[in-house]
Amino acid sequence: LSLADTTDFGVLRLIVNDNDKATAALRNQGFTVGKTRVLAVEVNDEPGGLNQVLDPLSEQDVNVEYMYAFANPQCKNAIMIFRFDDIEKAKVILAKQGIKVIETEEISKL
Repeated sequence: LSLADTTDFGVLRLIVNDNDKATAALRNQGFTVGKTRVLAVEVNDEPGGLNQVLDPLSEQDVNVEYMYAFANPQCKNAIMIFRFDDIEKAKVILAKQGIKVIETEEISKL
């Protein structure tokens, strides 16, 4: 999860394994709910690891709207959640670089 706030409101971003159930639970408590498509990306847990992901995207004019870390004790590398301005283009670039994008089914099991 990621939390950002302003003086007027906050934005809580969650990765959940059941969107419908989470949406219903939050709305029942009076929260406004929106869904955003993001990518979970495995990042080498070493100096420069994040640059290995960001540099090729920058070179191809793909912008990061936001990102945050995803805690996963089962993985040797870091997992970052990214919101890109062009998610399909980002997926192609990451695949060409051999950078693992973690699919929805896999992330739901972590």
